[in-house]
Amino acid sequence: MLKLTLTILIGKAIKTICRLIPGFGGTALPGLIALKLNKDLVKDLVKKNHLKSIIITGTNGKTTTSRLLAHILKTANIPYLQNRTGSNLKRGIASSLISDSSISGKLPNQLAIFEVDEAAVFSLSKLLNPKIILFTNLFRDQLDRYGEIDTILSKWQQALKNLKHKTTIIYNCDDPSLEYLVKKIKNKISFGLDKKVSKTKSLSASADATFCPNCHQPLNFAHIFTSHLGHYSCSSCKFKRPTPDFCQKINSNLIGIHNFYNLLAATSLAKTLKISQKIITKAIKSFSPAFGRGETFKLKNLKTKILLVKNP
Repeated sequence: MLKLTLTILIGKAIKTICRLIPGFGGTALPGLIALKLNKDLVKDLVKKNHLKSIIITGTNGKTTTSRLLAHILKTANIPYLQNRTGSNLKRGIASSLISDSSISGKLPNQLAIFEVDEAAVFSLSKLLNPKIILFTNLFRDQLDRYGEIDTILSKWQQALKNLKHKTTIIYNCDDPSLEYLVKKIKNKISFGLDKKVSKTKSLSASADATFCPNCHQPLNFAHIFTSHLGHYSCSSCKFKRPTPDFCQKINSNLIGIHNFYNLLAATSLAKTLKISQKIITKAIKSFSPAFGRGETFKLKNLKTKILLVKNP
């Protein structure tokens, strides 16, 4: 108990100092140092507060989906914690928990939304007691850190093996890698786009998952929404895209097909938490995108839109 209190005090002090330095937010440093003092900090805080976590991970869409869900919870008057700054490694999660906790390690709420880096899911899923894990998609990204998508998929498979049976998995079934990932999971919910949204039937050169993850033969795509996300099937085995649990098109001010997925992901999460469609619709209508992710503003009377692009 004394060790936990001292660690939190030091973490809070570091965060205060960081905030006094211009341009230095201190979203990760307090957690980094605190974890050196107490490697079990995250595990201890989760256990002490009986925290029920929602992990949101994947290559793209984590931040927008997390903020959408948070906005829905706020509209529904459901209290929650969140690593809102997007610092999504273990040190960022630790910093967020330190910031929210009292000196004694008491957190104000039991429900938490954690955006988690795709390479950190294996370790953090052991610590955060996830009630739900949502997988948005799997693309090639930061190849110097992660390697190819097969490397990440293998780590996710190991993470799922360590989960409690009560954890619900929500996933984008338009991504063949994710459909393969959850093939042995019983407690799962899927989302995907209706064929009416389809733009093409031809795979682009940038598509990352074009072979069947089950038998490694080329996949056939009846409809493609973006890159390798679409309606697929394998002619060599029975692997194919299932009928999703959630596929309705959702009206929103957010632009782009990628945001159709983010909206479906957040809606799937909210429905799993038993939030009414009326509240979900109300929240989505009043939602504003995160910085750089579809923002629209005026710059010297010129209407400007910013779209974040970071994948190879």
